[in-house]
Amino acid sequence: MAAGWTDERGGLRACRTMLAEWYPSLTSKALAGAFGFDPAWYSRVESGKAGLTVPNLAKLGGGILGLLQATFPERVWTLHDIIPDVLAPTRLPDLPPLPTEPNTFTWRIAPLRDELGQAQQRRGPISIPELTAALGLQHMVLYDIEKRKSPGSIPTLIKLYDYFSRHLARPLLLDHILTIARYVPADLAPLVSLQPSLAVAGY
Repeated sequence: MAAGWTDERGGLRACRTMLAEWYPSLTSKALAGAFGFDPAWYSRVESGKAGLTVPNLAKLGGGILGLLQATFPERVWTLHDIIPDVLAPTRLPDLPPLPTEPNTFTWRIAPLRDELGQAQQRRGPISIPELTAALGLQHMVLYDIEKRKSPGSIPTLIKLYDYFSRHLARPLLLDHILTIARYVPADLAPLVSLQPSLAVAGY
């Protein structure tokens, strides 16, 4: 099973608190119920006591970012808002194309390997074994992610972000490595029905 990530810096709680100022009924219990999660489990996730996997991030984080985007469309919302372990660049680059199907995610490691190979004037992309060794990962981790045999993990995402940020001469977002669909769960659509930017997608 892929390693989980614990939200020790309270990114999820901060996002929900911001939303709850606009929608007072959006308690942790209500939010968990809208996503079909056990409220006790979600409370532990918010408190940094339970781990979050990439599939759960795609479902929960994608919905929270969708709510934030619908509610506060003047700001760009990124995975850095959910995962505050990693500071976003001072000037945010454009988001990459995102999946459109709710509750989905896509890893974009291969394009970044290609880009780094070109930046280093190699004949091809940086190899997976070289990248794996630099990150201190087990041999097959990145192979399995790229072949979609594994959903990957948020700790791996953070390691990849640190590596590519240091070796590419351009600002990156976590979203340039792992893209997740933004959506508003159908159960929460009534809360934001007055927001003109809202695009509701059930799951």
